[in-house]
Amino acid sequence: MLVKATYKTVYAFDANTGSAAWPKGHLKLPHAICGASHTSSDDGKIVVAYYDSERETRTCNQLMQLDLTTGSRGWTVKIPNEHGMDIMTRQDLVISGDIVTATRIGGNSAFAIEDGEKVFGMLDLKDGCRPSGFAGGQRLVAFVNCGSAEPYDYQVQEIDPATGKARWTHSFPKGETPYGVYSLDPLVINVSTQARTKVRVTVLGDKGKPRSHFALSDEVDPGCTSADMPDSSYQSCPNALIEGNTLYLPQTSSDVGTRSALIGLDLRTGKERSKVPSPDDGALQPIRVEGDVMLVYAGATRTRAGALLSVPLTGGEPTALLRLPHATRLTQRAYDQVRTSPGGGLLVLTLGSIPGDEDRDPPPQIMTFGP
Repeated sequence: MLVKATYKTVYAFDANTGSAAWPKGHLKLPHAICGASHTSSDDGKIVVAYYDSERETRTCNQLMQLDLTTGSRGWTVKIPNEHGMDIMTRQDLVISGDIVTATRIGGNSAFAIEDGEKVFGMLDLKDGCRPSGFAGGQRLVAFVNCGSAEPYDYQVQEIDPATGKARWTHSFPKGETPYGVYSLDPLVINVSTQARTKVRVTVLGDKGKPRSHFALSDEVDPGCTSADMPDSSYQSCPNALIEGNTLYLPQTSSDVGTRSALIGLDLRTGKERSKVPSPDDGALQPIRVEGDVMLVYAGATRTRAGALLSVPLTGGEPTALLRLPHATRLTQRAYDQVRTSPGGGLLVLTLGSIPGDEDRDPPPQIMTFGP
């Protein structure tokens, strides 16, 4: 199933046929959507945030639970103001276990997935500190910034989802800003200096103790779209993949005649362990590991369509599992998110955001390709 939220409507499609996956095909909300969880709960529930009205002074303070199986509405709840500077223009929603957290500028709340009951409110932080976002899954971590002006001091905390209390706190070096989470277990974080001159990777072990800390070369793509929007979603690193003790990231080159590549970095040392060159100047995006191979998307270029590749983890030449139609290569270049079905039989390209204006029809938001 493919689920996409746009403006006031949530759509669901059968990934194999493109037909509507819900009885009505879609679910319309009362007002415009201003946040949605990127993952679902174990029983197939997601949560979306939407505005309280159509006014210019509208507030993003409404939550609704949706059942992905049936397309039906669940509970709705109004997010309370947690303090005087709780600014609700958008909500970053993160599902972790049985709760969903909602973070906005200067505030946070958490609610039970089952019934929408509030679990905890503002994190218990020192004066001058504010939550900037959560990352969740098998564990829940919160990012915190402190200070009245840049450069802020940043921290990461592991949070007890039942109480909102911090189990431990790790403080980043002065001038370093966290931009994205590659993995929750182990906790691997993309950080950057204030001037964005250096990008580093921090690996934290039990109780937030540093395990390693290394810099990325200028030619390595950090893999996180959230790097352009700090304090937004920390789990927006679609161009990165971790398998075991290896972090896979795209590598580009400004040298004429030098191809792009996908490199594997040792999480313990930061040293290069493997390198898979691109077929040409197209970018490579790791998707996931299945058995002893990694599925990789070779992005379309102006002269070549995209392709789904199988790359042996032990080294060797990539094998093309799926070649996309040449006629749609230029359209393929506009899509920034890639998914596959198990075994790589179906490739899905989606738009993270919809370009254009209200007077024009938007481009197709989803393209799927199969054998």
